[in-house]
Amino acid sequence: MDLVQRCVKYFQGNLGLFNSYPFTVKGMFKVKEAIKGTYCEGYDIYIIKYDGDGASRQVFQAACEGLKQESRYKSLQAKDGTLEMVDEKDTHILLMPFKNYIIIILGSPSFDNASKIAENLENLISSR
Repeated sequence: MDLVQRCVKYFQGNLGLFNSYPFTVKGMFKVKEAIKGTYCEGYDIYIIKYDGDGASRQVFQAACEGLKQESRYKSLQAKDGTLEMVDEKDTHILLMPFKNYIIIILGSPSFDNASKIAENLENLISSR
């Protein structure tokens, strides 16, 4: 994972997330603070921070239900505690709660690849 150095963004609030990628016009992710990193391989990683594990899981569940109602997404599939979906531009998107975070991987070439990236992130976060 090679991070593009000048492509790391910190933002606060739902508008910050929406300006980065318009998942939905609704504030379903309840963003207080988050970070986005763009990687040389062509994908983006979003890490949204919440007050606790319960909060991240609750927001994740609500977001999954809300995203299922959005017509721009297809092939939504809940799998092993994650949500996999494809947008109208055929961009792969993986969402998963982990500890007090929601991790979003956008633009990975496949869901298998995104799952490996997510696993690496889990290990990195756990080691801190």
